[in-house]
Amino acid sequence: MIDVFGSAVGRKQEESVSRELPIKQWFVARIATQGGAKPHIKDTNDGIPFMFKTGLYCVGGDGKVVKENMYGLYTFFNAFLRPNYKDQGGPKSQDDYDALNGRLVGFMNALLSPGIEDKEARWKNTLRQLGDYAVKLAESNDPETRCDANTFTLEGGIVDNAAYMATVFVFLIKESPRNVIVNQRLDTGKDGDRNDLVVGSFKDAITDNAKGLQMFTSRDGESYEFYGAEAESADPKNF
Repeated sequence: MIDVFGSAVGRKQEESVSRELPIKQWFVARIATQGGAKPHIKDTNDGIPFMFKTGLYCVGGDGKVVKENMYGLYTFFNAFLRPNYKDQGGPKSQDDYDALNGRLVGFMNALLSPGIEDKEARWKNTLRQLGDYAVKLAESNDPETRCDANTFTLEGGIVDNAAYMATVFVFLIKESPRNVIVNQRLDTGKDGDRNDLVVGSFKDAITDNAKGLQMFTSRDGESYEFYGAEAESADPKNF
């Protein structure tokens, strides 16, 4: 029997150094589209949609703290679908089921309407894109993606529009991933039972927010650009 372990003593082996995206440091991230990191909606144990979650991978940074060899490292973003209705025993009325969580609205706007400063125009542009894509999903022949308002209709005729809009958003950004500038925070949970690095703050990946940041180039030569002002018409394939 060959003594692999004995013979390996004289052979130099390289120990990899752990790389981890830092906390409280801005970097550019892009929506993941594969595996468990791709955008999805989490359900409760009772099958009720309650949270949006997606992975994002690093595509740019300051080059010093967030270095080019960190290209492709992941962070995760999550947001509840709707405002907190726990004290009321959950959403009750159609108005409750229409309301989206403000953090999720902000993330939708950052990805779909970067550079639009007016809040009303920003959300209107986001809704336009979601509405256009919803038509595509309603007409899809793929049972995995086909959905419409009927899919989210509950007892009594109430439509879970928050879950509907969030689901359309999931399918849209999986097909057309976008960039966003983020930083990380440590999520320890209410009882200190978690130790997760997640997206804390985020902002539009526009040139005005890109001071001190640069886009990196992957090993395959892939790189992106920052969005210009009023970038809602930009082709996401180039950004």
